[in-house]
Amino acid sequence: MHQFCCWKAGFKQDKCQYHKDHTNVDVRTGCKAFVQFHIDEDGKWIVTRHDTEHNHALHSPSKQHLLPSH
Repeated sequence: MHQFCCWKAGFKQDKCQYHKDHTNVDVRTGCKAFVQFHIDEDGKWIVTRHDTEHNHALHSPSKQHLLPSH
């Protein structure tokens, strides 16, 4: 089984309380969009679950090259 989720999934976790005055922009919105695959005996990927509902605006195709995943 493999699952791919939106790059805005989850929320930022505070790791160090000593650097609270740093204001890093958090782009995560807790988005629940994902797609889940199972791989059968022949090596074929079969979609078993998915949720395509994003809770944020999507980037236009002209700005996709700016995303970390690209």
